[in-house]
Amino acid sequence: MFDLKSTIQFAQRNRLLTLLLVVTNLAIISYFVPGALKKHYRSNVKIAFNKVDHSFENNMAADHLFKFSKGSPHSEFLGLLQSDSLMEFVVQRMQLADHYNLPPDMENRSLAAQKRLRNSLDFLTPNPILIVKLTDKDRDVAESALLMLVDQVDEMNGQRIANNNAITKQAAQIQIDTINAELDALTAQLNTLFAKPRTPIITSQAEMLQSIYRQKLNRKYELEDIVQQVLIDQQAPRYQSYSVINSGVQEISNSLWVVLVMAMIGFLVSLMIELHIASIFTQIRRTLRSESTAEPRLEPVRNDIKQSSEVLMN
Repeated sequence: MFDLKSTIQFAQRNRLLTLLLVVTNLAIISYFVPGALKKHYRSNVKIAFNKVDHSFENNMAADHLFKFSKGSPHSEFLGLLQSDSLMEFVVQRMQLADHYNLPPDMENRSLAAQKRLRNSLDFLTPNPILIVKLTDKDRDVAESALLMLVDQVDEMNGQRIANNNAITKQAAQIQIDTINAELDALTAQLNTLFAKPRTPIITSQAEMLQSIYRQKLNRKYELEDIVQQVLIDQQAPRYQSYSVINSGVQEISNSLWVVLVMAMIGFLVSLMIELHIASIFTQIRRTLRSESTAEPRLEPVRNDIKQSSEVLMN
């Protein structure tokens, strides 16, 4: 249990140790205080998402807009914003590894810069607006990096849509080619059946093949419709999925008085804890020393008792 009075008494008895702890704590505080007083800048942008209802996504092709899920309405946007590829793009384009003063020979230097950039981001999600913030020691970097990030999200989303559409078109075309081959095979089977004399069995087989033919033909028309929609979409202008509202850059710096007060509190608390721990170790050391010195003192008494016992027995 911490006893302030005994700790103060211990400090008075061990002035040299107390002085050493005071100097050490002051050196530590003098190292961190200038960093706490440095100016930092926080850029703010608001992302306003657009909502446009259209049926294009119902036909297997990619949606233009960001989807709103129940749990996290902005998860898709934030996933792109914090993606490794986008982080790497901004780090390389703005040379943030140099800006963060990372050693040139540092292993995984780019990854370390990406982590610093990712950690400097902060988000607020008051629906339907998303507020994105970026804090940095440089005003221009704070604003430029954030605007580049949110702009590139739209570029990445556009590329994702183009890739998804290309995959959709390719998959649909492969199915169309397969169905065309199957339709040719069904046509050949039907021609063979129609060349034979009409019997109930032949008629039944022909009706079954005709039903399969119609189903496959309908599926082919659906797939061709998807391909046409993808082609139209590639030529049409893309929906603006969100708007960016730049709220500017704010200077965020700690007050000198606040920093000094917090430093003084930290100094006193750490000094008291260190002195208390030192006093505990001192007490343990004294206890062990007293036990080791008490053992030799008991040895002559034991010898006297032993001699007295021998005399009595004789």
